[in-house]
Amino acid sequence: MSIIETLVEKFPIRKSGKQKAAFRDWFIAWAQEQGYTAEATKPKGMFRSSNVVVGDPETAEVVFTAHYDTPAVMPLPNFITPCNVLVYILYQLLLVPILLIPGALAGALTGHVLRVLTDNAFMASEIGAAVGFVSVYMTLGIMMFGPANKNNVNDNTSGVAAVMELMSRLPEEQRAKAAFILFDNEEKGMLGSSAYATGHKEVKKNKL
Repeated sequence: MSIIETLVEKFPIRKSGKQKAAFRDWFIAWAQEQGYTAEATKPKGMFRSSNVVVGDPETAEVVFTAHYDTPAVMPLPNFITPCNVLVYILYQLLLVPILLIPGALAGALTGHVLRVLTDNAFMASEIGAAVGFVSVYMTLGIMMFGPANKNNVNDNTSGVAAVMELMSRLPEEQRAKAAFILFDNEEKGMLGSSAYATGHKEVKKNKL
C-alpha cells in the first residue's frame, strides 16, 4: 500500500483535536522507523497549534513543509487556476459578494419585518444591520469550523504524502541537509506556520 493510500485509509480526516493527535502520534512513530528524529511542538499563539518537526530546520539546507489539518465543508469549491491568473483573481473577487449576499438578505429581511411590525424605521434598520453583520461572520465561521470535509485528498493529504515520500526516499547521507515540518491549523488562517515563523525568524529568512 502506498503512503497516500495509507493516509486515506488510516487518517482520512484530520480536523478535530483527537483526529490530529492520532495522526501526529502515528507520523512521529513512522518517521522514527525511517531513522529520523521527530517531535510535536506547540508554538505560542491563538488556537495553539501542534506542528510536527522532523530533523533540524536550523541547520538544514532545505526545509520541506505541508499542512496536515483538513478543512471543513466549503459552500463553494476552492477553485485554483495557476495557469490563468486573471481567471483566479476574478473567481476570488466573485466569492466576496457571494459570501456577503446571504448576510445582506438576512439583515434586509429582518429589518423589513421589524419595520412592518413596530413602525420604527430606525430600530428596524439598526437590528437588521446587526443581523446581517452576524450572519456574514457566521458564514465565515462555518467555513473554518463547520462539518469536516471528507474529500480532502488535495487539501492536504497529497502534500503530507509528498513530504513522507521525500523522507522515505532521501539517502541517509543526504538527510542532514533536509528538514521537514507538518504545520497545524492552516485551515484557520495559516496559524501553525505563522506561529512557527514568528519563533524561528532565521529559518523563515534564510532557508529554502
